[in-house]
Amino acid sequence: MRAARELDLRARQGIPSAAGPAGLQLRSAHWNEARDGNLDVDATIGAYVAGAGTLQLEDYRLLDREPQVRHYLILVDHSGSMVGRKLEAGATMAAALAQLSAAGRARYAVLAFDDQVSELKALDEDDDVEDVVERILRLPEGRATDLGRVLRAAAELSDALPEATDTILISDCMPTRGATTFPALHELTGRVPSLYICLTEEASPAIRMFHGDLRIDLYEWWARQWVGDERLAAIRDPDDIHRLVDLMSTDTPQPGP
Repeated sequence: MRAARELDLRARQGIPSAAGPAGLQLRSAHWNEARDGNLDVDATIGAYVAGAGTLQLEDYRLLDREPQVRHYLILVDHSGSMVGRKLEAGATMAAALAQLSAAGRARYAVLAFDDQVSELKALDEDDDVEDVVERILRLPEGRATDLGRVLRAAAELSDALPEATDTILISDCMPTRGATTFPALHELTGRVPSLYICLTEEASPAIRMFHGDLRIDLYEWWARQWVGDERLAAIRDPDDIHRLVDLMSTDTPQPGP
């Protein structure tokens, strides 16, 4: 919770919402006594011209910020290789998004997975953030890792949501069940809109690749091919979660096919 409070997740463009504080998009609205904002000069002059040189009170236009809301879907891997401090990364991200949600600018859901997928928090539930964090930290040591199953679940859930949905996969991306090949998983990641990967690095990667003079983890290379450098943050400690937050606070292009 302390780490989450120190993070500044700036909500990117969302969808219009009738509730919540200032969002990101300016809109022009009719003036009334309850509305604050700067004068929309162009729209007010347009009303003046249309009114043949006269202005009624309702013709004055103000610029204010349209409330925005964004949806986040967190996928937390709790397979056998993810126990311990790796789960803390998922809890920290959930806490950060929960605080943004409490400010009225975001809603979030949490799915936990190993070779099965379970819902820890539904999007429309208004759960206390500390309860959600505790649920993540109390996840039992799981079994195999079925990335394909959770990616399909994320794609289906995203399809049911309005636009402006970010999905955050927190995993070491080491598939051991279901779809386990690069092409199969690449096709599935392409179904999930706005996918970010929080890659929990291994101190001693299971498989290393040699790329020139650089040695990299095979599964990190896979993940970078799936989403691109702009949507992947590799971390070893929950305090490094700010790397992912920084990426998610900036509008980035969708990765190519």
